[in-house]
Amino acid sequence: MAFSGVKFFYTRTCRREWQTLAQMKIQNVKSLPEVLTIEQVHQIIDCCKTQRMAAFFWTVYSLGLRLEEALNLHVGDIDSKRMMVHVHRGKGAKDRYIPLPESTLKVLREFWLTHKHRTFVFPADGRDHRGVSHPKGPSQAKTPMSVTAVQGAIRQITRKIDFGKKISTHTLRHCFATHLLEAGVPLRLIQQYLGHSSLQTLQKQTDRLLPVQHSLVTFTVPDELCSLLRACPKEGYDAIFEAGSATIQKLLADHATKFLDSG
Repeated sequence: MAFSGVKFFYTRTCRREWQTLAQMKIQNVKSLPEVLTIEQVHQIIDCCKTQRMAAFFWTVYSLGLRLEEALNLHVGDIDSKRMMVHVHRGKGAKDRYIPLPESTLKVLREFWLTHKHRTFVFPADGRDHRGVSHPKGPSQAKTPMSVTAVQGAIRQITRKIDFGKKISTHTLRHCFATHLLEAGVPLRLIQQYLGHSSLQTLQKQTDRLLPVQHSLVTFTVPDELCSLLRACPKEGYDAIFEAGSATIQKLLADHATKFLDSG
């Protein structure tokens, strides 16, 4: 930061023809994001002092949300009949749907009963904490919970647990992607859940982030199968991979036979 400021000053504001500045560059440091185990994620949830923070961090992890996406969740975004969450106003102003786990629905319902806000899933909590549990009726908060409150809570929790890693709220989103891939969920599906517009972007992050062996395979399916895959993603993709695997093995066997025959 200091070098960038000095370089900008002497190359733009008070121009100097110094070759040293032109030749000097900041080293591009690429660090790997931290990833927690499922047990460590549960430790974070268990260490939360308030129900709203426990509900918030579990929602971020189980849905793979960005911080702002989770804070701006509305009650109407939770579709319990279809078991889906509609993420509005995502990065790049892109909407998406994410499957809603039963455990997350239960957590959100129990937390909502503590504030009963008509709009926000996570309304702001006043200094006296009356913004959530107001005895006279639903919370009257005008804004969602603040970023500062969330960041302060995760700092306190990680100081107490001390995993020996640099942990932030966004780490839970990385854990979501890692644990899904380790469970065998296709990369294309993870891309949709995370809201990445490009598989290349996710692939680059995956190569750096996920400590498991993986390959990127893209399938194109008829429109008639899309609704089935959305309803039963694991079973549907397992069937596709099984069929694809059999075809690839046959092609490899044929290729090996031809190679041996030619020799």
